[in-house]
Amino acid sequence: MPSSPFTFESLIQWSEQRLSWQQDALRRVLAGRLNESDVSDLAAMAKAEYGLATSIRPSPATTGHIPSGSISSPPVAITPGIQSP
Repeated sequence: MPSSPFTFESLIQWSEQRLSWQQDALRRVLAGRLNESDVSDLAAMAKAEYGLATSIRPSPATTGHIPSGSISSPPVAITPGIQSP
């Protein structure tokens, strides 16, 4: 399967098809941080998608969140996880 070159813009476009908490998670990752508080916030947002909790309002990643100097960043690959038998 041929792969196209990675761009942060294509990552943002891909994320627009994800759930709102996942878009927020990408924004936090692009900011270069993900601490325990972020994980708690994201868990609450994910639960809220299914009516299991109240949530903070998610803030999606945009092209404004792309880190400066991204041209020289190493490539990123998103691959399916390993499933246990």
